[in-house]
Amino acid sequence: MRGDGDDHEIAVERRTESGLRGRLLYFPAILEDTPTAVVRSVKTSAEGGRFLQHEVIFQLADATGLSSTPHQPVIWVHVLALSALLLEPEETSLELRAVATLVIGVA
Repeated sequence: MRGDGDDHEIAVERRTESGLRGRLLYFPAILEDTPTAVVRSVKTSAEGGRFLQHEVIFQLADATGLSSTPHQPVIWVHVLALSALLLEPEETSLELRAVATLVIGVA
C-alpha cells in the first residue's frame, strides 16, 4: 500500500496460475523493493481451513516512497477502484480478496 490520508493505493498484478487455464486474475503484487513498515498482518490456513498445516501470512506494508521497477508488472489501484473491482465476477484472486480486507480497513 502507498499513499496517505484518503489517497491509498494497493499494488496488484494480472497473472494466472495452475487451475485457471490461462485466465488472468488480479493478484496482490509482490514488490521487488522491500517495504520496512508492516501496517497489518494476518495468519490463516489455505483453502479456508482444509489445509490446517499450511499457514499463509498476508501482510499489508507501507510502500510509500518505494520505486517501482519498469519491468515489474505492477498496477497501482486506488482503494475505491479496488472495492469496485472486488464486485466483478471472476476478476480477483482469493489472495487479493483476503488482502483487500486489510486494506479497506486501513484506508
